[in-house]
Amino acid sequence: MFGSLGFQEILLIFVVVLLVFGPDKLPRFARELGKFIRDFRSTVNDAKQTIQEEVDRHDITHDIRKMDRELKNLQDDDHNGPEKSG
Repeated sequence: MFGSLGFQEILLIFVVVLLVFGPDKLPRFARELGKFIRDFRSTVNDAKQTIQEEVDRHDITHDIRKMDRELKNLQDDDHNGPEKSG
């Protein structure tokens, strides 16, 4: 959950936060930190979704342009008619 942080590092962070904010403000700080993390995750997920939608739209646009070129090539072939041999 905490990546490369071990128990000792987490305990040290907790003690420093406790000393800085004090035992009275610690629950409020924890709530605000939790809210910040939730909001941050939500923002990151929204950004990921927006990027994925743009990538998907680009892929669809690319496919449509490719099909359009192929159709134009087929139409050009039809307009030129069959080639006469010999």
